[in-house]
Amino acid sequence: MIDKTKLEVLDLSGNIDMENLPTSLSKASNLQELILDGCVGLENVVVANSSLKSFSFDCSKHVDDADKKHVKISKISLEGCTQLEKLILCGLPNLVELDLSGCPIKILDFATMVKDVPRLKRLFLLGCEHLRAIIWNWWSGFKGLLCIDTRPSRMLGCTR
Repeated sequence: MIDKTKLEVLDLSGNIDMENLPTSLSKASNLQELILDGCVGLENVVVANSSLKSFSFDCSKHVDDADKKHVKISKISLEGCTQLEKLILCGLPNLVELDLSGCPIKILDFATMVKDVPRLKRLFLLGCEHLRAIIWNWWSGFKGLLCIDTRPSRMLGCTR
């Protein structure tokens, strides 16, 4: 049996049939890197792990254009990941909601970090006190709900 409390890197790439993250993931208190590249069956990802430093969910390399309709992910929440340094979200055509509240992100770049997410309608950046810039692509066409509050994260919990 693996001691989940000492797990630092979890690469679940290519698990196309996985519909939910393992519930035991919440016990991985030292998890620093989570890679979900190609996990097209996931519908919602909620990770509230304060030790997480790197998160990658890239379906652009694992799924050709004809199969992009099979990428199910519609919601990603990394709320409370207070150590997050690296974020890669790519090739997620059905992603509607992204919550990065409480993350120490300084620059959110839609050309390199979050790309090919055409249906993104809700972006939450509450308590992101280090946020300095959001770099939009002129073609990203984001038209939706954008919630930004750069006050300290202790203010989290405010109603959306």
